Amino acid sequence: MATNKKRIGEVRKKLSRLQAEHAALAKDIERARCKLDKRAKRLRGLEMKISKTERRAFELSHAAGQAQRGPDPSLRPAYLIFNPTSGPEGKEGRSPEPLVAALRAHGIEAEVGFKTSGKAARQLTCDALEHNYDLIIAAGGDGTIEDVASQLVHTKAVLGILPVGSRNNLARELGIPLDLNLACELLAAGITRQVDIGRVRADVRRDVEFFLETAGLGMTAVLFPAGQALRKHRFGTWRPLCANSLRCTRGQWKLSWMVRRKSAPILKWSPFQCAHDWS
Repeated sequence: MATNKKRIGEVRKKLSRLQAEHAALAKDIERARCKLDKRAKRLRGLEMKISKTERRAFELSHAAGQAQRGPDPSLRPAYLIFNPTSGPEGKEGRSPEPLVAALRAHGIEAEVGFKTSGKAARQLTCDALEHNYDLIIAAGGDGTIEDVASQLVHTKAVLGILPVGSRNNLARELGIPLDLNLACELLAAGITRQVDIGRVRADVRRDVEFFLETAGLGMTAVLFPAGQALRKHRFGTWRPLCANSLRCTRGQWKLSWMVRRKSAPILKWSPFQCAHDWS
């Protein structure tokens, strides 16, 4: 009986110590959160001043009714990867000249590369990195942005976004204006953020796939692009999509999931078994 009471006392004492440590740590975290909120407020105020100053520079450059033309070494060089078929009217094609002119008016000189496929967009991004562009702008929808962003992982280049797609989900989530003039203003202001990116690695492939929004497995990965093709009237892509859905086989795939922030994992799921139904 005495031994049992002693153990209960020791456990309660340990519990009290742990609760005290928890309370102290929670108080430290609250103080740090308050300090972070104050600094974030200061940062937003500074960004607002930067934006207003950039807008003033834009107004002064248009005082005579048009932006300066001809070579200007003071302009920041950038590489613009443009998808002419993006957006609701994308099937008719579009010109990048209005975007180039808007960027130039905001102090950015853009060289243009045209996206003809996802592979072409990724190669254009790699070429831009080889030519030491530190600002690479994706003008298109979420697919174009993801193609470009996937090649910028572990580089010092900055991704710029001009949302000209149909949905522009990523731009909306990041708070990027859908008005292209305001989006160019944001690029010129030089305000950057670090964003998380997902990574998929399969045992059957040595390369790594990156994604920004969502990733799908099984029939979802087949039907989602089919829906996009239908919405954009790209009926030529239906044949391979249907073939992929018909070549589904059954088997067991072992998957492991991990979400990392910097170098420390913040979420890890153990491997689990999953019946795959894709080719």
